[in-house]
Amino acid sequence: MGGADVSRRPRWVSPRRYPIRMSVARPFLIGTAGHVDHGKTTLVQALTGVNTDRLEEERRRGMSIELGFAEFRLPSGRLAGIVDVPGHERFLKNMLAGAWGVDFGLLVVGADEGVMPQTREHLAILQALRVKRGLTAITKADTVEPDWLDMVRGDVAAALAGTFLERAPILAVDSVSGRGLAELARLLDETAAELPEPDVSRPAFLPVDRVFHRQGFGVVVTGSLRSGRLREGDSVMIYPSGKPARIRGLQTFGEQETEAEAGMRTAANLSGISADDVARGDVIAPPGSLIASQRMNVRLQMEPGTRALKHRSRVRVHIGTAEILARALLWEGPELPGGSAGLAQLNLEEPAVARRGDRFVVRWYSPQDLLGGGEVLEPVALAFRSRDEGILRRLQALESGDPRDIVREALAAAGAKPCSGADLAAATGLSEAAASSALQAAIADGGAVATKAGAVDAAAFARLRRKWTERLAAHHKKAPLRPGMPKEALRTQDSPPCTPAAFDALLGALEGMQALVVEQDTVRLPEFGVRLRPDQEANAEEILALYRDAGWQPPFESEVTRVMGPHRATRELWDYLTASGRLVSIGEGLLLHADVVEAGVAALRRLLAERDEVSIGDFKDAVGASRRSAVPFLEWCDTRRLTRRLTDGRTRGPKLP
Repeated sequence: MGGADVSRRPRWVSPRRYPIRMSVARPFLIGTAGHVDHGKTTLVQALTGVNTDRLEEERRRGMSIELGFAEFRLPSGRLAGIVDVPGHERFLKNMLAGAWGVDFGLLVVGADEGVMPQTREHLAILQALRVKRGLTAITKADTVEPDWLDMVRGDVAAALAGTFLERAPILAVDSVSGRGLAELARLLDETAAELPEPDVSRPAFLPVDRVFHRQGFGVVVTGSLRSGRLREGDSVMIYPSGKPARIRGLQTFGEQETEAEAGMRTAANLSGISADDVARGDVIAPPGSLIASQRMNVRLQMEPGTRALKHRSRVRVHIGTAEILARALLWEGPELPGGSAGLAQLNLEEPAVARRGDRFVVRWYSPQDLLGGGEVLEPVALAFRSRDEGILRRLQALESGDPRDIVREALAAAGAKPCSGADLAAATGLSEAAASSALQAAIADGGAVATKAGAVDAAAFARLRRKWTERLAAHHKKAPLRPGMPKEALRTQDSPPCTPAAFDALLGALEGMQALVVEQDTVRLPEFGVRLRPDQEANAEEILALYRDAGWQPPFESEVTRVMGPHRATRELWDYLTASGRLVSIGEGLLLHADVVEAGVAALRRLLAERDEVSIGDFKDAVGASRRSAVPFLEWCDTRRLTRRLTDGRTRGPKLP
């Protein structure tokens, strides 16, 4: 929709300032970095014509406070988005929100001051986020003498040693005179050509950096789309809250579109939510593609020269566009020295979402200096256990990047919970295709067991089978006259209990292996069967005879016990007779002989064949029952959908044979 009439263009964001030209490659994102007053915003405006300081306070103070955005058409025709960040240390968290996910770092150093504290800090942040490509621009070049400029260039080169910018171009520019701007654009083009193509294979992932409300449109969120595609009309979810929404419209780089893909600055007009339902730090993604968690296992790289991080230290975690307080729990020792790397768990103080491989930055809680950065290995982690012997092996497998190892470890961490390919993709950050392929490989070689709800780690499944069979054996020993253990009792003895769907899937898999037998609402071991002793058989027949002879005037249990004696009419026999269906409980403490129930259902069938509605009186007269037994029996029929209750009677239900 690049040729859309401007008058018809939604006005949620600024319109494009020039026509779209077809690009030879997908768009990408440039992030500025550098000390305050070194001319980042002025340079962006000189390149693009856009003043990214949109707030009145920013223009009055001449200093960026919030993130700014512009688009830039490179000489090759490739489109780039520029994220302009504040340089002042007081607004570092805003800089971090903008730096996360950029493809290209543009480090800006003022020729008048040279390398300054935020120059080094911003460079360290880009380094921690593993930005792969970039270059350095020395601005205000016309304001200093050539000798001074050469000295600044030397200082910059020294500061870049050992970083991703060490061999990248260093260019002197001046935004006022235009010196070096054409060369800068050319170098941006050439260096960006080495960037990998954006990831469109994984689900859409849009970290929100701005939220606002537009009259007539509703809620609009903006961000840098880091993977996948978003389309107009898509159902999406706001993470970590889980609130659903729908994409009403899209703009990429200010132009109305029907689709946005990874690498694009994107504005999404959302319906179904209010502006209070979404904030900076949230993520827009397809439903079910992410899992919110307060525990993430990570590889943490400490910044050189910083003090040692002690176990359980409180820190500030910047991931995506979010800043979250957390406790850093160390897997490999009581502390992590400056400049070293180690495995840790971030115990977040509020839920967040991430994907395996996502980068993050950590600052000290106080003072808020840069601590280091790292990579998410396990975005949904189990609670920290200092003596967990398997954790290092699992995290090392996750670091390897092999999808088969990653899926196996994710299955092991899930325990007896069945996982589908989509579940594993959400938990690991793999594409659903890669996760499903690795899952099928695990099933094929015996590392996982398939169920109708997904696959389960083979070792976890074996433990579950052993636990459930032992539980059933104990139940059979305790209640030998019951046909089995109630399914719900078996399910709820686990803590936390399986969901009903997962439980049924696991039962189905075990039944398929002939490890147990499921009969209606009970579960038993295959070798188990109810066997009465001769005296119990005689007592059961005597109880049945009392109910059969009483017909529609059944005795209460207490009356039967008084006649036979509690040593003969035992609780076990009552349970056996009702569980086997020879006696039927119709409620209100009443039992009927199965033959009587069958005769009552047959009488209802005859009556309803003759008329549309049967009253209580009609039924009483037909079978010779009193109201005491007729009313509970008819209510029992209602619950089984044999009949349907009307105001004054019953009509045929869908289950009446």
